[in-house]
Amino acid sequence: MNKYFYLLFFIAFLTSSCKKNFQDRAIDDASDGQVTKEEISELVQALPEDPALTGDKFYTDGKPDTLKIRNYLIDLYKTTGLEISPKDIWAPTAHQALRQADFSLNVYLENSGSMDPYVDGNTDFKDAIYSLLGSFHTDFNGRLNLYYLNSRLTDSVVNADERGINGFITTLTPAKFAQKGGNRFSSDMTGLIEEVLARTNNNQASMLISDFVFSPGSKENAHDYLVRQSIGIRDVLAAKIKSYDLAVEVLQLNSGFKGVYYDHYNHPSKISGTRPYYIWIIGSEQQLAAIRKSGMIDQTKGGGAVHDLLFCRHDQPASPAFKILLSGKKGDFQLMNASGGELEQAAPEDGTTGDFAFEVAARFDDPIEGQQFFDDTNNYQHDPAYQIKVSRITDSDVVTKGFTHKIQFSTKSFRKGELSLYTKASVPVWVKACNSDNDEKIKSDPAEMNKTYGFQYLIQGLYDGFYGAPKNNLITQIKINIK
Repeated sequence: MNKYFYLLFFIAFLTSSCKKNFQDRAIDDASDGQVTKEEISELVQALPEDPALTGDKFYTDGKPDTLKIRNYLIDLYKTTGLEISPKDIWAPTAHQALRQADFSLNVYLENSGSMDPYVDGNTDFKDAIYSLLGSFHTDFNGRLNLYYLNSRLTDSVVNADERGINGFITTLTPAKFAQKGGNRFSSDMTGLIEEVLARTNNNQASMLISDFVFSPGSKENAHDYLVRQSIGIRDVLAAKIKSYDLAVEVLQLNSGFKGVYYDHYNHPSKISGTRPYYIWIIGSEQQLAAIRKSGMIDQTKGGGAVHDLLFCRHDQPASPAFKILLSGKKGDFQLMNASGGELEQAAPEDGTTGDFAFEVAARFDDPIEGQQFFDDTNNYQHDPAYQIKVSRITDSDVVTKGFTHKIQFSTKSFRKGELSLYTKASVPVWVKACNSDNDEKIKSDPAEMNKTYGFQYLIQGLYDGFYGAPKNNLITQIKINIK
């Protein structure tokens, strides 16, 4: 019955130009043996605008449902004789509507005293901010609202056009910062983040720009203050995540800095050189995916991002498409189930205890994490008896077409059983390298110029808010059975 129903549905689609467009696109997408998340997103755009035309076949509560679309594709390809496995069709982790809606971007520029040197004259800081604001205004249909923020919102440019953006950038000076008022002498990072999160929703993404230097002041115990701030950041993020599909991207950039730096005791030092600052982009996963896909971050002027760190919720690890390759193997094994997740009759080189190795081609196509995340072996978790090497597939042949990464497994302690490979969210090593525990000697210690006081506590608070127990920090999983 299902076969004839879908056949009739297929014929019905051919009688309508908009439906035919959807049908043809679905068949074309399968011609390379896979259907990616991006292709399903494009199929969503090709659906009839009126859910009544298709009933609930593609919609849930009037919104496109990617899970239903995927199930339809599986039946469609089977009915039309297309040879494509269900595992090669992207599977959402939940009912996701990928139709991109317009959203506003609220930009919050911290104007504490420590930020003055970033806006003194023509700086890379100004170039980068101008570039990002201009790109958003060009690429998205949403409103762009610009704010000054420290202990409170002090001024704004609402619904900024090109003229408003230019005026905002050209008037960035230390005198202007001072004029905007607020508490410019100490920084409550938890309060800043909480203020921004309160204004972040499905219609409004946020951008927070600051040097993110903690300023406990001379009367505070610095370590205790940092610990409290880290816990506070964790708690405000965890509270937001309970009710919202939150994602946060942290960009580290550099800019010329000539002026007064205030250490964690608020002691001033005149310094000149290059200093880091940070841009946080905060919104839903869908909003951040759209921003990343637009290229506005990659094309940022003013030197671009030095480091990029992303946080988003993962309720369950996804299962990316993969295949076991016959290249690069040591020892022996048979692939009885084509190139699926089983190695049959596996044995090391000398039959008992020698080297054993094999390669896997995997398709990592998460638009939030991005390809660079999967390049880094520090983001993988696996059986410690195995070593892994990860390389990007750039010039794929027929065997690896459609896959993004090649992973080599090797061991000198061969054993049979299930081998699991996970990618996981973690605090990267660059965060510790950029952290300052004591910035009192920044003028005499060149290494301190590239560090941010308390930065590790800040990022740890972020990490714990998203991934601290009992939350899940696993992003993907691949399971291989060695027999």
